[in-house]
Amino acid sequence: MLNMRKLVILLVSALVPFASSAATYKRAELKEAKAGWYEAKLSYAIFSGSSLATAANRSYAEEMVKLKQFVQQSKEFQKEETGKPENPNYYDAGGHVTMDRPDLIAVDYPIDEFLGGAHGNQFFRPYCYGIVQGRPVRLTIKNIMRPGIDALNSINKVLLAKLRKDERAAWIEDGTVKSVTLQQANRFSLTAKGLHFVFDPYEMGPYAAGPIDVDVSFRELRPYLNPNGPLHSLLR
Repeated sequence: MLNMRKLVILLVSALVPFASSAATYKRAELKEAKAGWYEAKLSYAIFSGSSLATAANRSYAEEMVKLKQFVQQSKEFQKEETGKPENPNYYDAGGHVTMDRPDLIAVDYPIDEFLGGAHGNQFFRPYCYGIVQGRPVRLTIKNIMRPGIDALNSINKVLLAKLRKDERAAWIEDGTVKSVTLQQANRFSLTAKGLHFVFDPYEMGPYAAGPIDVDVSFRELRPYLNPNGPLHSLLR
């Protein structure tokens, strides 16, 4: 039986290959819990087979840090309480591999978290890796754009136009939010057709609006994307 007070790493032994990819990965899961107080779970992928795969493994290393921070916060909360809470804290981060190619790896982490209060919180943390100047790096809105272009201003033009048409983005409509930040612009996931952005609750509207997702096609981004950059194989 699983001892819920100890950190447990469960590894699924089977490798999951992609025919179009030089990398392979295996699924893994990390859990820590104390009954009635908190439960934390992180599922992730461990890549192997290339230098790009090694770089992509930084994604789960960062997520492990986030999980440990949650556990520490929950332990501090426990010290301040005289009895078990009505609703225990929880943290659930599920890593999904959305792209695994010889030149591109992308993993999305939707996060569901509760640390007391009226409701839980949702976050979206995507990690995209590619080759820039011969080196495997995490992709940003700047390093996928044409050289010399104002990347943040360019992506703002596209995203704001789409957000103004989304009734969930109430704070764009009323002028409370006037632009997308660099941190938000860098929070994109890769698809075969373009970039996928997710704005967390309270970023573009009230909590009730939930996460707001925006898809931007490569066709729409063609004036800005570097055709010889890390996404070149998707732009053909």
